[in-house]
Amino acid sequence: MRPEPAGEAPKLDAAQFDALAKHLRDAFRPRADELAALVPNGALSASIANTSVAAQAIWKRAQLTDAEFQSLTGADRDAGIEF
Repeated sequence: MRPEPAGEAPKLDAAQFDALAKHLRDAFRPRADELAALVPNGALSASIANTSVAAQAIWKRAQLTDAEFQSLTGADRDAGIEF
């Protein structure tokens, strides 16, 4: 559960990024104990970071090549998440 390279994700403006970060923290916080049991030391942060990168790629899909989109969202698709 290592974070995807955030530098490769399309950039959101500050308000969009803040809204996304808040939404993800609120969504993952109830599962913090479960994530920590699976992968101690950073599972919650890694989950938020990975999801943030994929969300940015989905949000800004038109700015990415197919290969870039696949590389930023592949782990989520491998886990069975469809967009």
